[in-house]
Amino acid sequence: DEEMEWDARMFEIYGVPPALRAGGGWVTFWQSRVHPDDLLALQPGLERLRREGGTYEASFRITRAGETRHIQAAAIVEHGANGQAQRLVGINRDITAQITAQDRILELNTSLEEQVARRTQELHLALEDARQATRTKSEFLANMSHEIRTPMNAILGLCYLLAGQRLPADAQAMLQRLQDAGQGLLAIINDILDFSKIEAHRLEIEQQPFDLGAVLDNLASVMAAARGDKPVALVVQPP
Repeated sequence: DEEMEWDARMFEIYGVPPALRAGGGWVTFWQSRVHPDDLLALQPGLERLRREGGTYEASFRITRAGETRHIQAAAIVEHGANGQAQRLVGINRDITAQITAQDRILELNTSLEEQVARRTQELHLALEDARQATRTKSEFLANMSHEIRTPMNAILGLCYLLAGQRLPADAQAMLQRLQDAGQGLLAIINDILDFSKIEAHRLEIEQQPFDLGAVLDNLASVMAAARGDKPVALVVQPP
């Protein structure tokens, strides 16, 4: 029959009360402590060790006082002078804290991956909402530009027809200012439409000559209308 000799550390690991440590039968006691599934898995390796010798390493679970502990074991076979296997010498090490830490790390990693996946999904949804808001804004600007430009073209057309009529000099000057202001407002509307084209990546930039004096005169007309009857002199001229 096989017998086991345990030291104080083995008694401590397997939870053997001091009053029982002077007894024997540790093979049976060890088997009673090892988790049934792990005990079955350990048998082939132990049989090979008895039969062929060499070294043996294994990890398994034991149950003591209602708790599960994780054990790492290593053993070698010592041979006698005749070459026969004489005894098995091994060690057991309690690695419960290490396994618990590894499980906790895996749990944290899993939790972190879930949080990252959830946050990534939230960012994708937020980005899509932002893109949709941008598309909606661009469509609104484009529609508003067209809606405003239609009556503005009508106003400019009426100004053009009035310009062909015989008008007093002061009325003719006001009509010219009205036309200039209308053209300026139409340019602003076109710029708004161009802004929507920028966001749609459909903007085409052109280089056109312009008369700075005419631009400043148009600006003066718009600002003079805003000045009204206030006693303020407005002078706009090129540098």
